[in-house]
Amino acid sequence: MLVIPDRKVKVCRDPDDDMFIEAALAGGAEYVVTGDTDLLRLKRFEAVRFITPRTFLTAIYSELGWEADARAEVAEVLRINPSFP
Repeated sequence: MLVIPDRKVKVCRDPDDDMFIEAALAGGAEYVVTGDTDLLRLKRFEAVRFITPRTFLTAIYSELGWEADARAEVAEVLRINPSFP
């Protein structure tokens, strides 16, 4: 999906990250999955939540009823990339 933001925001500690918030709002996103600490610090802006990839994977697997798969998948990702957020 291509979105063209229709409003400007100035809410992030890093002003270069505001464009991601603008795009998320314009696209009606519920989540922004990121490892960016400035965005994660916000936790939420309006209807958009900022979460880590680990949190997103766990939430999606849990929503599907695959809790055991979620734990195994996250463990495997962490084995491969210990710095995974």
